[in-house]
Amino acid sequence: MSRIIVLIALLWPSFAAGAEPGPTAVQKSLYEEAFDAYRLNRFDESITLLNAATTIKPFDLFYFSLGRAHFRRGRCVEARAAYLNALEAPEYERATEPMNERVSMALAELEKQCPGTIHVSCLYRETKVSITDQPPFSCGDTITVTPGTYEVSATIGAESRSVSVEVKAIETSEVSFDIAPPAIERVTYRTAASTPWLPVTLVSTGAALVLSSVFVDVFWLGPSIEQFEDLRLRPSDGSELSKLDQRISTSKAVVATGYVAGVGAIGTGIVLWLLDSPAAGVEVRADGGSVHWTQRW
Repeated sequence: MSRIIVLIALLWPSFAAGAEPGPTAVQKSLYEEAFDAYRLNRFDESITLLNAATTIKPFDLFYFSLGRAHFRRGRCVEARAAYLNALEAPEYERATEPMNERVSMALAELEKQCPGTIHVSCLYRETKVSITDQPPFSCGDTITVTPGTYEVSATIGAESRSVSVEVKAIETSEVSFDIAPPAIERVTYRTAASTPWLPVTLVSTGAALVLSSVFVDVFWLGPSIEQFEDLRLRPSDGSELSKLDQRISTSKAVVATGYVAGVGAIGTGIVLWLLDSPAAGVEVRADGGSVHWTQRW
């Protein structure tokens, strides 16, 4: 019998080392002070003490009490996070009511009493938005409401639209409207090209080619043709007539090429200018607002 007692005495430290240690005396003291502060409605002080206790070692009761203090302080998001941590933390002590049941009841309380939010975004900031039993507000605002189903309406000019949205506690419901007022006037104008040198160069070169061709055609080719006709009517050396005919043929080819190249250069320059010069304008809407727009061809 004495041998068994000695064996148990030797093995007991190993058993004790494997057991889950409970809260320290410091933690118990912090929890008692936090509990007293909570009863006196000093919730910020209670939260500070409970955070200090969980820093040493987390326990489910510490997190659950922290959630209660946050809830009484009006911090629903922090309260829910603390309740969920209580489900994962080690057990402080065995209680008649399991921690998961206590957390379920606390979360249900959050669902009933904590508000949710609705955030509305619109295509046009001039859009007016309203929610059931709430005054109108502007797009981009976030409205805090109690959980439930709401009708969200948006109006701009003669256009309006409504959607139904379900709002849950501690959550944000996103609503988006893409309605736009009808345009009553659209004024279009063209802006300067971003790279005008290329179209201007082409048009200038084309114009120079056309003018040069006209000059050659009128002042040299025309008289040469008349001279050729005169030579044909008078007896003359056939070699001179042949040389003049060759010069006239060459001049016709040069003039024709100048006309074609000049007109082509002018046309290309105009097309490039149109492609590079954006159309812009202002659109006046029915609600009195205006939208500036730019469109490249």
